[in-house]
Amino acid sequence: ENATARIVAKDLLTGHTFVVTPDYDRHSYPAIAGRKVAWIEAQTSSAPSRWLMLKDLDTGVIEPIYAPALYEGLQPPAISEEYVVWSNIEYNVAPLPDRVSLRAYDLRTHTTRVVAALRDPAATYAVSDHRVVWSDNGIHFADLSTNDTGFLATGGLDPAIHGDTVVWVQPAAE
Repeated sequence: ENATARIVAKDLLTGHTFVVTPDYDRHSYPAIAGRKVAWIEAQTSSAPSRWLMLKDLDTGVIEPIYAPALYEGLQPPAISEEYVVWSNIEYNVAPLPDRVSLRAYDLRTHTTRVVAALRDPAATYAVSDHRVVWSDNGIHFADLSTNDTGFLATGGLDPAIHGDTVVWVQPAAE
């Protein structure tokens, strides 16, 4: 993440390789769904900043979709055709705990919302269409179109979702 890089893509049908981010900068953690690419961009200026960025491959438009405040961190994005999802960490001074939130950016309305407050800054998450799953002392679920939420399993890790199916790692009971 600290080295300068750019994001490159390859169309597997045509074999065409193309550049997503033309400038070399601190680009990291690309994610793609349909014709949209999301990534974290860290500027190398004298006042370092990080943004969650989005590019529409059809129009070429690149836009920042989230800019954290000072003393906040971004975790890698996950993307569907409807939402970009990431976790945001607000770093506090001890003894106050850091605050972690799972956020979603609606690609249609261009609005951001908090999906859940998380206890674990290393929580993992995934999105499919308008459904989000995450691990945070178990496996949780949210349907962003209906605002329904649920708890799926105790102790699970690393969830993934596609359509109506959620999978995760279930450690052996100790």
